[in-house]
Formats: sequence, C-alpha cells, structure tokens
Amino acid sequence: MRIKTIPAGFLGMAMLCLQAFSQNAPLAAEKLFTIGPGTAKGPYLLLNVDDLRTDASGNIYVLDSRRAKIVKFSPAGEFMSTIGRPVFEVENSSQERNYLKDRDLKAKLTASRTTGDLYSPRALHIDDKSILVADTGKLVLFDLLGNVMRVVTTKGMSLLYGAFPNDRGELTVLGSAADDSLFHVLDGEGNPVRSYGDRFAVPPEIKDKWSGDTKDSKIKMASMPISYFIGSAGESLLIDPFKYEISIFRGERLWETLTGPSPYSSGFVGVSESHIDGKRAGLITGSIARPMIFETNGLILVFHAKDGGNVGSGNPRIFRVDVFKAYRFAKSFDLALEGYPGYVDTEGRLFTIGSHLNPFVNAYAIWPLLN
Repeated sequence: MRIKTIPAGFLGMAMLCLQAFSQNAPLAAEKLFTIGPGTAKGPYLLLNVDDLRTDASGNIYVLDSRRAKIVKFSPAGEFMSTIGRPVFEVENSSQERNYLKDRDLKAKLTASRTTGDLYSPRALHIDDKSILVADTGKLVLFDLLGNVMRVVTTKGMSLLYGAFPNDRGELTVLGSAADDSLFHVLDGEGNPVRSYGDRFAVPPEIKDKWSGDTKDSKIKMASMPISYFIGSAGESLLIDPFKYEISIFRGERLWETLTGPSPYSSGFVGVSESHIDGKRAGLITGSIARPMIFETNGLILVFHAKDGGNVGSGNPRIFRVDVFKAYRFAKSFDLALEGYPGYVDTEGRLFTIGSHLNPFVNAYAIWPLLN
C-alpha cells in the first residue's frame, strides 16, 4: 500500500483552521434535569419564573411571580414544598389576570402589607438564616421553613429590583426612589436611612427623545442596572445599561469597575408605559436578551445572547460567555443553551429560565467549561 505524505505547511494550515473552528463552535453544557415542563401538573406547573436561588444544601428555590409563590425543589429537581401565600390564587395561565376584576382588590392588597401575602414578587435572596422576597412595595422575610418573620413596607419605592440583608442586620434595597442613588438602606419601618451608589448616566441621544410628564420617571427607570447579582462574598455586581461596564460594590462603596472585552451588543432598548384595562399602570424597561452577570467561586461570568434573543425559549440559543478571574478578563467561549441564564450557584450549576409562554428551569453543569 502506498502512503501519501502531507506537506508540513499544509498540515499546519489545517491544524490552524481546525483550531479556529473549534474556538468558534459553541460548546455543549451537560444538562442535568428540567423543572416544570409545560405538560406537568400540580406543583410543577410554573407560570412565570422571575428569579431563582439555591441554598447551602443545593436545594433550588424558584420564584413564580404569577402564582406568587416560591417553589422549593431538591438538588435533583424534585418538588419539595411551596413557600408564601398569594394574595390571589392562580393555578393556570387563563386565570393569571382574574384578580384585576376582583372587587376587593384594594382591601386585599392593603391587608397583604402586614400579613406577608405575595402579590407580584420580583426578586429573591437566600442566606443561611432566611429567605427575602422583594414584592410590590414591600419586603417579606421568611425563615427557611417558610414562616413569615417580618414584613417591611418600602416607603416611596414600589418597583424593587432586588434586596438583601447587610452585615448590620438592616435591609438594603436596589430600587427606584426619590433620590439619585441605586441602593437604599431601610429601617424597620421601611424608611430609607441612607443611600449609596450613583445611578448610571443616560446618554443624551436617548434621554433627549423623551418629553412630557413621564420624562423624569423614564430617566430614573433607564438609569438602573440592566443586570445585578450578589456574589458569594456579599459584593454587589451590576452592569451599566448602556455600555459593557461592571460596577462592584463592597459594603457601601464602589470598589472596582471592570470593562468588558467585547462590544456591548444587546443591552438597553427603551422605556415604555404599561397599561392595565386601558389605564396607565407604570413604566417598564425593555431590552432584548439582556446580558446577565453572575459570580461563583471567584469567577465573574457575563452571558450575552449572540442571536439577539430571536430564538424560541425552548430551542437552543447561542450565548457568548465572558469569564473574569481575579477581577480581570480571562477568556470567552460560545455556549448553546435552552432558555435564558437565570442563576449560577457555587457548585458550578447554571440554571436557565424559559419564557412565560413556555416556563421551565433547566439545570446545566458548566464548571468544567470554566477551567
């Protein structure tokens, strides 16, 4: 048999092409399990996942804003219990807006400010002592068994992006208030006692397009971070809504600012009015597949949707993952995922979230890809 030799130059070129292809091809993360497929019944039927966290034992807490409950699952994704009682019981998608026609709406909402019943929870925080939920106009603190410990009405702040206990036992809120700060430390009555962190600057080309009596509200909404995360050491990580810049707070001081390695391609889009039954209900920020920031085991991860978010939430989507190590950029890689990144825990598990049309939670093992 005659063996043909390949010229060294050609072989080198082929190896370079193969290496380039392997770098550009999306990596595959190992899917561990899925929570809440659309065909599931009972406690597995999720209507809208807004947030999720894990505890020190690896249990998973899924915040369903439409059912106004926290659903607790084991580290393997098995249903364990629910936490929180909703102001309005919603069991399927056709019932999700029935509460708007309820004659006792105002009375029920007023009562919920003291009972801790959940109305439209937005964000979740878990530590080794408690579960903190940011709801509309209030914070509800549960113990790890789900008992209401404390309810704090947030004076002058109805839209809360996140909340966490600080090292003094106070509650710190990331939300829109009268001043120009990002964070607001609250006393036991929900009154801000001090604030810190400057809001992000809205570029003139966006700000100058707004006019009328909602201009100031739109500017305040737009100047909030597009992604926010509390790291394992208690630091606050935020992404500027207008450029790829990461602000890191330690305590109540801005400690570090990191600049991303690539153009900021899928951030801020705009602010618009929301309406319920034809009446103006408030302002909402809009973005397409917003970048998401997480921290785990000393690594900062930023996920960008490369396709602009135009793929159905149940189908694979390509994300660019930027990895920062020791607060400096380390590497990037492309990753195919179903749903949008929602949380990364200290075990190196990435949880993705489906849309309200196809609500689910997928768990992936990504730690091997980060090394």
